[in-house]
Amino acid sequence: MHIIHHTEAIVLGGYDRGEASRGLALFTRAFGLVHAHAQGLRELRSKLRYALQDFSRAETHLVRGKQGWRITSAEHLTAFVPQDENAALRLRVATRVAKLLRRLLSGEEKNEKLYDEIAQAFSFLKTAPLGREYIFNIEVILVMRILAHLGYWGDDERFTPFLGSNITEGGLLQQINKVKPFAIREINKALTETQL
Repeated sequence: MHIIHHTEAIVLGGYDRGEASRGLALFTRAFGLVHAHAQGLRELRSKLRYALQDFSRAETHLVRGKQGWRITSAEHLTAFVPQDENAALRLRVATRVAKLLRRLLSGEEKNEKLYDEIAQAFSFLKTAPLGREYIFNIEVILVMRILAHLGYWGDDERFTPFLGSNITEGGLLQQINKVKPFAIREINKALTETQL
C-alpha cells in the first residue's frame, strides 16, 4: 500500500513520455525537487492538464513507487499566464529561473523558504504592472536570492538589501539599478564556481 503525500508544488517544466503522459520537474514545498510521472496528462480530457502547466502552482498528491514519484491528483492554485505586452518577456524570465532551479537544486531536499520566495516572485512577475527593465530586475534579484538560499552567494554588503526584503516592496526594483552590473558579475562568477 502506497502513502499519498500532499504538498504544494511549482511546475518547473517537463518532457513528454509515451503517447499522452509527461514527466514533470516539481519544486515541492515538502520535498524539494521531485521528478514525477503524470499519467495521461496530455490528453484533452485529463483532469491534471490545467493544474500542471509549466510554472503553475498546484496542490499535488504524490505517491512514491518502485519507478519513482507519480502524481495521482492535483488541484490548481495559480497559473502563470501573463496577459500584457510584456507577456513573452515575463515567460522567458520564468523559464530561465526554472532552468536554474532544476540545475542547482540537489534532489529531494526540503527548502520551504526558497519555495515561498519563488512562489511569491512568480506571482508578482505574472501580475504586477511592470516595464521591461523592472522585469529583468526581478530576475537579477531572484537569481541572487536562489544562490544565497543554496549557499553559493558571498556576503558583499552592497547586495544585502536585496536578499532579505520582500521582492514586492517599494524601491527594490529601482535600487538594484545602482549595483546591477556588479550583481550580474557576481551571479556569473557564482554560477561558474558551482560547476553544475
